[in-house]
Amino acid sequence: MTGVTLTVDGPVSIVTLSRPERHNAVDLETAQALYAAFKAFDADETLAVAVLTGAGGHFCAAIGWRGPATSHPWAPPALS
Repeated sequence: MTGVTLTVDGPVSIVTLSRPERHNAVDLETAQALYAAFKAFDADETLAVAVLTGAGGHFCAAIGWRGPATSHPWAPPALS
């Protein structure tokens, strides 16, 4: 998963945002990986809890993208 690592320790799923160079800002690929990680958690009846954490001393800066604001599905409407 791009931008996310998944570790299982017994009944605990540890989901780590792994973009420390970007302060773990969530881009589209990372959002998709988070969705997949939590869907996998939900489908696994042996897991009891999921922990979301961030790598590199940061939790999550924000939603982050590069390029024109209109190129991202989460982009705010253009200001006129």
